[in-house]
Amino acid sequence: MITHPIVDHEPHQVADVPVAECVLIEFGGNDYTVPLEMAEIFLRLVIDTVGRGDERLIPLRHNDGIELLLVSASSPLRIGSC
Repeated sequence: MITHPIVDHEPHQVADVPVAECVLIEFGGNDYTVPLEMAEIFLRLVIDTVGRGDERLIPLRHNDGIELLLVSASSPLRIGSC
């Protein structure tokens, strides 16, 4: 598993996420099972946001619905395969 901060000026870390049909995203004490395509979109937005030192609400479509997650450099985030 990759532990946040996911970028730390090394965006290549995203390639270390195991390839799977789904991705498990742990954020703020909650676990979200996410289709691979949505995980890629979410991670691009996280990398962009944290890389700019910004914070914003990022939508996450997961198997049980949709969440708006407030993402910043201090956000607790772990990513792994299902």
